[in-house]
Amino acid sequence: MIQETFPIIVSGAEVLNERILLTHVENGLLMNGL
Repeated sequence: MIQETFPIIVSGAEVLNERILLTHVENGLLMNGL
């Protein structure tokens, strides 16, 4: 999953990275039609 392949480095950037990743993943899934 994302947690395994995308290690979290800074707690401050953790939220931003998670939100960005989630939005990209959601957009990717929507674009792929899943």
